[in-house]
Amino acid sequence: MSSKDLESLVKVLFDFKNLADLLSWLDNR
Repeated sequence: MSSKDLESLVKVLFDFKNLADLLSWLDNR
C-alpha cells in the first residue's frame, strides 16, 4: 500500500466524519 493510497483514504475518512458532523448539527439545530 503506497502512502498516496493512505493519504486519499484518510481524506475520505475525514470528509465522511465532517459530513456526519454536519448532518447531526442540522438535526440538532
